[in-house]
Amino acid sequence: MPAERRISAGARAGDTFVAQVPTHAVAVYRFASGTIGGYTASFDVAASASPHIEIHGTEGSLSLGDPYHFDGAVRLRRFGEDDWTDVPLRFDGSVGRGIGLADMIAAIREGRSPRASGALAFHALDVLLATETAAATHANVTIESTCERPAPLDAPTA
Repeated sequence: MPAERRISAGARAGDTFVAQVPTHAVAVYRFASGTIGGYTASFDVAASASPHIEIHGTEGSLSLGDPYHFDGAVRLRRFGEDDWTDVPLRFDGSVGRGIGLADMIAAIREGRSPRASGALAFHALDVLLATETAAATHANVTIESTCERPAPLDAPTA
């Protein structure tokens, strides 16, 4: 599996390295609700104009902004509509990647559990490891862990 890869952007653009882990993954998930989700993550592209995350459902499609910087438009296109509509954001994203820490501080003050809980982190890790196992074994893998869905995030007040 070790394969040489070339870095295409950033300070090390043009450098090569030998990959020690898979650099392209595609997975299909069946959630507890029965919903099916697809996942693609790849280092093996020069560039992409695709949105970071798209969600397609029975009522239409959502195109989401950058999950790493919490910015970019959230757009909705319902079936039968001719164009996308921008969805008003719940907050301006100025907290960026610190939003989890801001929520944790607010949770301590409010006496509640933070949204980014240990149970959520464990479940996310369990999903990632199951994805890696499925890719390596070419078999379906049942994810045993679960966690409570966090409440929607409101604009931080602190």
